[in-house]
Amino acid sequence: MFKNRKILILPLALLVLDSKFNGVYAEELVLEKVVNSSKRDVKKKEFTSGVRIISAQELKENNIKDISDLGILVPSLKINQAGNQAYTSYSLRGVADGNHYIPSLIIYVDGVAQDPRLAPSLLNVKKIEILKGPQSSLYGKNSYSGVINIVTQSLKNADSISGVARHSSLGGSGLLNISSPLVKDKLYFGASLLNSEDKGNASRKEAENSIKNDNFSVKLQYAPVNNPLNVSFTHSSVNKKSAGRFYQTATWQKGEDFIAGYLDRSEIKSNQSALKASYDYDNYKLTYITSFQKSFMARNLSFKQNEDTKSTTQEIIMNYDSPNKLMSSVFGFYYSKDKFNRDSVSMTYYDGTSRIVTDGATTACATDPVTTCYEGYYYYTTPHIVNIDKKSYSLYGETSYNINSATKLTVGGRIIKDKILLKARESASSNNENLDASTSYTSILPKVGLTYDWGGNVTQYATINRGYKVGGFQRTFVQEYKVSLFKREYNVNYETGLRYETPNKDLSFDGSVYYNNMNNTQFYEGDPGAQVVVNKNSKSYGVDLNATIHKIKDIDFIVGVQYNKSSISGSTKKQTPYVPVLSGNLGVRHYLDMSKFNVKGDLITNLNIFYTGKSYLDLANNFREDSYALVNLRTTYKTGGLIDVSLFANNIFDKAYRTYAGGTSPNEYIQIGKRRDIGIEFMFKHKF
Repeated sequence: MFKNRKILILPLALLVLDSKFNGVYAEELVLEKVVNSSKRDVKKKEFTSGVRIISAQELKENNIKDISDLGILVPSLKINQAGNQAYTSYSLRGVADGNHYIPSLIIYVDGVAQDPRLAPSLLNVKKIEILKGPQSSLYGKNSYSGVINIVTQSLKNADSISGVARHSSLGGSGLLNISSPLVKDKLYFGASLLNSEDKGNASRKEAENSIKNDNFSVKLQYAPVNNPLNVSFTHSSVNKKSAGRFYQTATWQKGEDFIAGYLDRSEIKSNQSALKASYDYDNYKLTYITSFQKSFMARNLSFKQNEDTKSTTQEIIMNYDSPNKLMSSVFGFYYSKDKFNRDSVSMTYYDGTSRIVTDGATTACATDPVTTCYEGYYYYTTPHIVNIDKKSYSLYGETSYNINSATKLTVGGRIIKDKILLKARESASSNNENLDASTSYTSILPKVGLTYDWGGNVTQYATINRGYKVGGFQRTFVQEYKVSLFKREYNVNYETGLRYETPNKDLSFDGSVYYNNMNNTQFYEGDPGAQVVVNKNSKSYGVDLNATIHKIKDIDFIVGVQYNKSSISGSTKKQTPYVPVLSGNLGVRHYLDMSKFNVKGDLITNLNIFYTGKSYLDLANNFREDSYALVNLRTTYKTGGLIDVSLFANNIFDKAYRTYAGGTSPNEYIQIGKRRDIGIEFMFKHKF
């Protein structure tokens, strides 16, 4: 289907379809749909950058259980998780997440910034908004490539309980959501509990490969009816244990012949508490958000690599809408304090004449207490502790003004000040070889955007804005105990796009052309556990097309295509890692009214085909991942009663693909993606 880039003609072919309008998804994807950017509401057609809105219904019917699965619905978004689930990296429209400690893409849940490395679970979600391009003038936490904005279900007066029980060939999970009014029309309570276990990026024979996830979230909200005050407190807790094997080039497709001794284990514990208060008075709305997050990761990749972080944030937001509706503004102040500690042992190997090998096996090793011997090599272990404290202060905002009935101008920006302090030493009890260093950055990030209504339900937008990623110190290790600093990164994003929908909303289209010029792009270089950040200039440009079609009775189509060219500047052109040239998805949804067969309920079937073109998995472009397609199928029987039932199959054809590759021959390290998963799911919901 996708060979020779024929996927590019799919939107054009589907646009000519004409039949009776069913409109199953219409209410979710029309141009008037509201975007909750910057804690205010903006009509999608007036938004000055690309945006994709995914409803809770679409998430369920396409079997999206984790943030890492969102890419199958949004071709311009590529999300990669290491086999041990310790880190998550993101690429959005060719802007890669080359440094997961300083992420390009920011995740928000109900207005509270999350740690993207931990990829929060999708609990009780109402919708997800993916905002493309830098959003520095809209959100408190600095956004470089985009924002994933998760909005959860609102708490209501009715007592309700819902949940999901799932069993599959890779494991199982259980999700429970409860909601109750403690004081009617005033005080509300909600909670979510998730427990899951599966083989993840696993060998089929190795039971030790697994992902266990316990997630708990609770919310208390005071929101009196007809009162401008709204106060909520949320707390979430995550406990995740995972393990992933490393493979070699010759055997990784089998998923069985892993490298002996190379098991990447981790246990992550994270807790976040947030207080949010808002007061809405006529044309003004004042919001205050404070949060605290503490996480700890115990990782063992041959040697320990433990990390813990503490983050405190304070944010004040002022929204204003003029009485005549000609002007809308948002201004904010954001402060964050992050404390990072890494207590680890790095290793290097020495292949010298002093090793003793007999018949290919080591018979003697050095007696140095920090030297071990494995497979004929000396491995030198170097204990070290790295502490990095960072404080960030930001003023941000933007104002939109209706020049006339068709034209809206948006002007905004951000001023940001970052201060970073490094402390490194050999061990907790050692004071020798200590290093202290500090640095600071001040940056100004302007934005200007324009939207124009051409009439006939056609709108166009154009935006120029600047993105920024802070520089800093290496965290993985201090090379020879010398301070190593990488530079801050800048991105100038140019974008223009068209949005269109038919009057009866049976077809909607959203397409954009973009160009990103990036200076000092941050990339990882080196082997697992000992990678360092290097700076390279790069660029990215392409076309992002999305369409929703409801023109055939009882059948809906969702189509997405991205063509992107990303390259790293230098004497030889290399492609940005984890960024495919071509990617696309085709979703087909069929609705069947079972009453035609004298059976109560509805049968809904979703077929999703996700295609990703060739890409590279390392900075040197030594590891190329050829193009592949993943096919998912799900059928849901909506009984109209208490329980709905779904049968699903992910990666039906059991396609083997890599999520990580690095090293040099013969020491190559590869991790693989999820293989075929077939299962059943029971969903229930009840209001008392």
